[in-house]
Amino acid sequence: MTQLITELAIRFDVGVEITDQDQRELHDIASRICKRYEDANPERSMWPAGVGHQPTNIWTCGDDEPLQFEEHCFSISCSERENYDWPCGICAKKQGDHGHCITNAPAGTCDYTPAGPPA
Repeated sequence: MTQLITELAIRFDVGVEITDQDQRELHDIASRICKRYEDANPERSMWPAGVGHQPTNIWTCGDDEPLQFEEHCFSISCSERENYDWPCGICAKKQGDHGHCITNAPAGTCDYTPAGPPA
């Protein structure tokens, strides 16, 4: 059975020890899930982008203030975006060469449509 989710959570009632090996294995699990997403959506890219203590004030702190972190929470945040190298089914140019990714796009006004998987 599979499910679509956007977050995984593990909560312990008391403080527990997390080793470097545990952290690597959790990162490997997140990477494996990201890879499966990419396999199903080859025109997209996903990866574990933020690994470590969970930030608490990333949106509220000023430019000259240090970030604060939840020292009791190990966090992995995965990011997702276009696969810039995936070809367009209309013009065959890379997705990153289209106007939704860059200005003065080599693909001109082509409205990017993902090409099917390679044969």
